[in-house]
Amino acid sequence: MHFFTAFPDDWLVGTANLTTEESGAFWNLCCYYVAKDGRVPDDARLLARVVKLSTRRWGLVRRTLIAGGFIEVRDGFIWQAKCEERLEKDGKFARSQQDKVRKKWAEKNTKPLSGNDSADTPVYAGADASPAPAPAIRKKEDIYAGLPAGDSASLDSPPEYHWRGKVVRLKEADYESWRKSYFSIPDLDAELTRIDDALASQGKTQKWFPAASAMLASKHQKNLERLKAESAVAAGAYKPMVFEG
Repeated sequence: MHFFTAFPDDWLVGTANLTTEESGAFWNLCCYYVAKDGRVPDDARLLARVVKLSTRRWGLVRRTLIAGGFIEVRDGFIWQAKCEERLEKDGKFARSQQDKVRKKWAEKNTKPLSGNDSADTPVYAGADASPAPAPAIRKKEDIYAGLPAGDSASLDSPPEYHWRGKVVRLKEADYESWRKSYFSIPDLDAELTRIDDALASQGKTQKWFPAASAMLASKHQKNLERLKAESAVAAGAYKPMVFEG
């Protein structure tokens, strides 16, 4: 994510016991954490470069931040509670704004043109001036054809899904759960589309939830291994500058 909400009072109070070096390193780490959507390997050389310290100084600052509860290390990755909160809340806000923009443009594009009924409006020869046929009334069983048993609600209250494909249908709670669990997947929607197409081509319309979850877990694990490998390469190529004095 390219932005997050910061509260100056909370930051100053929360970091009051940190030195200038420690608070500066912590701020750089938080910015990097959000920029990487929470995927930050606990790699000494990489993080020393991020916080602009030598690896030795970063090791000391790291211990202070862990001891003070500012950061945690989980499965080889840095974890920061407040940054996770901002990723969730600011991420929802960003998605809601994108949805509003898409809805606005959709309404604008579908709004009928006005002022075209004047006498100057050209009539093309051969045009069919007869009224368009009324749309056919669809039956409930036609609308919900192919849905798993139990998914077809009444026509007055159709099921609401946060993400819906040919086979995969997720409510917001399930979508957010997968987004947090498989955080190494940068574009969850694109990956869900790929999985949905695969399940549809296999005709797997029943018990698709565990199948899709397993495919996401496999992709997540491969991404974690790739991130660790890339971090190792980057760390090996970086030699921090140490000033002797």
